[in-house]
Amino acid sequence: MIKNDKVEIIRDEELDEIELGDIQQFKEGEMYQIKILGGKESVLLSLQNGNFFCVGNSCAHYGAPMHKGVLGSGYVTCSYHNAQFDLTTGKALNGPSMDGLPKFETKQKDGKLYAILPKTLPLNIEPTFIKRDPQDNRVFIIIGSGPGGYSAAETLRQEGYTGKIILISDESFPPYNRPALSKNLKVKVDNILLREEKFFNDKLELEFMKNTKVESVEPVTHTVKLASGSILKYDKVLIATGSTPNQLNVPGSNLNNIFVLRNIEDNNSIQNFSKEGARVVIIGSSFIGMELASAMNKLGVKVTIISNSKTPFESSLGSRIGNALKNLFEQKGVEFFLNSKIKCFRGKSGNVNGVELDNGEVIQADAVIYGIGVTPNTSILKNITKRSDGSLEVDPFMKVVNSQDVFVAGDIASFPYFKTGELIRSEHWNSAMNQGRIAAKNMMNKFVPYSEIPFFWSSFFGKSIRFSGFAKEYDDICYEGEVDKLNFIAYFTKNQKVIAVAYMGMDNFTSIASEAIKSNLMPTLSELQLSLANSKSITEKVKNHINKVDIQKIN
Repeated sequence: MIKNDKVEIIRDEELDEIELGDIQQFKEGEMYQIKILGGKESVLLSLQNGNFFCVGNSCAHYGAPMHKGVLGSGYVTCSYHNAQFDLTTGKALNGPSMDGLPKFETKQKDGKLYAILPKTLPLNIEPTFIKRDPQDNRVFIIIGSGPGGYSAAETLRQEGYTGKIILISDESFPPYNRPALSKNLKVKVDNILLREEKFFNDKLELEFMKNTKVESVEPVTHTVKLASGSILKYDKVLIATGSTPNQLNVPGSNLNNIFVLRNIEDNNSIQNFSKEGARVVIIGSSFIGMELASAMNKLGVKVTIISNSKTPFESSLGSRIGNALKNLFEQKGVEFFLNSKIKCFRGKSGNVNGVELDNGEVIQADAVIYGIGVTPNTSILKNITKRSDGSLEVDPFMKVVNSQDVFVAGDIASFPYFKTGELIRSEHWNSAMNQGRIAAKNMMNKFVPYSEIPFFWSSFFGKSIRFSGFAKEYDDICYEGEVDKLNFIAYFTKNQKVIAVAYMGMDNFTSIASEAIKSNLMPTLSELQLSLANSKSITEKVKNHINKVDIQKIN
């Protein structure tokens, strides 16, 4: 019995060449789940341009079955969270995973196809990193250890950078899975670490400065000043400082037990009120607030949501989807006060005990949690103009415009969306991860533009919603399926074009939607309304398109 990272695998130690099937049964441009060892394990097999590719069938992110995803030209994309992997190498290309899929060689003999498997079948493969060269005097500083900073640090070493890396974080822990904080109020930081701390020292050979605050970044002098007074010189700097949750400035806002949720310490504080019978008011009815409401309700907390919107998710998903989700929450016992404004917080002995609305109604509360948006953390950057929302404008290479050697990633970046050219922000985990990758490559002068379709996911009460595209402004929404039953696809359109898609209960459409938007394969609004196109026809169109792309042109 051999123990792997996450499962125990029992294998015949003499078995290393496994038959996958007759060669003629596999079709060009298709992928297959091949069960092996009596169905206990499986691999993913695909055939493109006459070449067979065999990789692990469990996503390196959350273990989702890769055969339910989308086969691209030279890559495969997971249907859960859009993690994308190279079929030739197994390397993670995009999405929330830095680890790759195991890649297995194939062999043809007597009309049969075989896979050459290792004695222990791994679940994922750690990237290969170049060693630090003490003779390389370049210094790259990364400020922020969230998804953007974390992915940039690994990418630098993957792509061949041998100079010094300094990773600065104001937190006490190595990078961790921040999206878990609003979905799990019993989480322990050790269970959500993206990498152990020794990984950064041993594998990336970088200087990891925890619990360190940055006072300023001076692009003119290429220096970073720490709150301690120390000055660090850099050749290039990546700022990935994320954002700060917004709060209300009303009477009583300084009372105790009024929280935001941004880091593990915030989660730990909120955990004290995540118990049977506690009364918690959540201000805001978008993703953070609704995820928290779901997580707390399942723990027996009496949750009340106050929002100035007419429906939950009104600005992001529209009123029809918002009302359907509101019904789900109300069925679970969550109470809503919508289209409401807060007059003040009431308290006793310094602790909040109620929230008073502008109509005089008071909602009792043992704790209050904000979920009303964020503001980019860019105050440390000096002598560079910021946009009205506090973000930094970058070019397609994630470099701050009108600056030298300053790159950014994540919430603080306003980047040119490659589909429209407009400057947008995407405050989501996948976007920050991918921007960190791109920024790192361009810090090395590789000149790779950022050209990804924004994607995010959320979940409440065991139901997931996924969103591909960008639709801050749209003309119409066309629906497929049953919105009231939370089994639907919603096509957001502008000028007859589908610019974004939201979907629930149809996980297999996740990677299809992103691919269709990116490759201009979406139908028009009229075609959707006249039932001339639907998710099935879009899926076929994407598959046909991919089969026409030459695999040799894909990096």
